[in-house]
Amino acid sequence: MVNGVEIPKGAIPADISKQIPAGYSNRYYYKDREFTCVECGTVEVWTAKAQQWYFEVIKAHPASEATHCSECRKKRNKAKEEQRRHMD
Repeated sequence: MVNGVEIPKGAIPADISKQIPAGYSNRYYYKDREFTCVECGTVEVWTAKAQQWYFEVIKAHPASEATHCSECRKKRNKAKEEQRRHMD
């Protein structure tokens, strides 16, 4: 249990002290989540380990959700990088 919340079998318990304060939005555990990419429609799994890194290491807001598959994320990041170079 984490803060009185039962952790489902196979889930990774969260370290709430490493998350940004978000009150009701805090993640108490991480479990693989299937999602559909909003850009291309690909179904992908956002792994529990990737969620733990996202919320506890880079400190994303706990209410955030995965919306783009890895390929679309790569394309978006490349486009942003090219735009930055163009602006310089």
